[in-house]
Amino acid sequence: MPKHSDTLKIKAQEELDKMWDEGLTPFKMNVGKFTVVAGGYLIEFHDSRIRSVNIPLAKGRPWNEVIREAVLERVRQMSGPLSGPLISRKSDK
Repeated sequence: MPKHSDTLKIKAQEELDKMWDEGLTPFKMNVGKFTVVAGGYLIEFHDSRIRSVNIPLAKGRPWNEVIREAVLERVRQMSGPLSGPLISRKSDK
């Protein structure tokens, strides 16, 4: 049986994939390392554009909402050419 953190890591990746499909992230993000830290979790990416995101503990809130909020806030903090308007991947078809 998978550990709770393994399940959260899988669900985090599923939410990142949804966000990419919806055009909410400027590039596809893949969970590298998933660590339990004081006050929440740390997701590390193997990507120099966004190296990590802190996910706070949020009792009573759905995990996907917490992930989405933290990642979108981190993307907003980006600078340079990747911070411009994003195009939905669905409209490319």
